[in-house]
Amino acid sequence: DARVTALKLKSLRNEQRDAAEVDVELISEVLDQADHVDQLLHDLHSDDGWTLAKESKGVTVHYRREAGTSIHTIRAQTQFHNFEPKDFTKLCSLFVETECMPKWFPGGVMNKADVLSWHSKYSKVIQLHISLDLLPFLSSRDAIVYGNGYHLPAQNAFLIRSKSTQEDTCRYCEIPKAAKGIVRMDTESIFFVQLLQKDVISFKMIGRDDLKLKYIPAPLLNHIS
Repeated sequence: DARVTALKLKSLRNEQRDAAEVDVELISEVLDQADHVDQLLHDLHSDDGWTLAKESKGVTVHYRREAGTSIHTIRAQTQFHNFEPKDFTKLCSLFVETECMPKWFPGGVMNKADVLSWHSKYSKVIQLHISLDLLPFLSSRDAIVYGNGYHLPAQNAFLIRSKSTQEDTCRYCEIPKAAKGIVRMDTESIFFVQLLQKDVISFKMIGRDDLKLKYIPAPLLNHIS
């Protein structure tokens, strides 16, 4: 629906009618995000380029090598059964409510998450505070992520994507520099939740985290992932 509306507005501007009222930058952003969501859905549902890593207890894990990095991208998928409507609402709230992030973040390594900008109903800029207890000499990490949520009514699903943003690429707020002794990491995550039946939910996720651990071999980090 957003793509259709944006294309209509773009056509209106091309016809030079009420062109001053049309936000060209917003139209371009909507079209770019629509194309990106299509690509994310392909990555979530297609096995193109993915290698099976493990299948156990109803959870299937794939990995994919990416150009220009030795860190693998990981995809995991499963189904939750015997769900009630209130359970689905609770699951949604875990992703929507920033203060809930430490409760479900993998490994329990997130101390807190601060909202830097909440500029629309489905879009935020968040600072993540991470503590790593793998080795005693590792510094704490943080990450600044730009998160977007997408309602997909045709699929009875929602999609959430978060990706690290840099200091000079965010137009919604000022990005703070990493505090002394804190290492800024890069992260990207995609979460897809679909209501298949009234009591069955499909859950899929894609993630790639670069913790900036220069002295730990990439194969070990990929194995841990």
